[in-house]
Amino acid sequence: DEEVVSALEQEGMGDRLQAVRNYYDGYDTAIPGLRLYNPWSLLNFLEDKHLAPYWTETGRYDFIAEAMWAGPMEMREKLVLLLDGKSCEVPFETDTNFSNLKSDN
Repeated sequence: DEEVVSALEQEGMGDRLQAVRNYYDGYDTAIPGLRLYNPWSLLNFLEDKHLAPYWTETGRYDFIAEAMWAGPMEMREKLVLLLDGKSCEVPFETDTNFSNLKSDN
């Protein structure tokens, strides 16, 4: 939630926090009080500046689990950190085409 607050403030939309929480805080977790947002929706909201169901544009997401467990050990270690409620830094590319992530190579 801290990252969302920070991002909204950086974009001059700190006053929209409650609306963002209401609209995009949709994932239940086993960790009490943990807010888990759809990153695709948040990034699009920050860019477009209006609430919309961006998740409908993401298509299937089962490849994410496949990619996580088939990926390098470093990625799996970072995933475990996140699941333990810790943080980690990872590079982020805004022009990723998710349909190209899965290959038969």
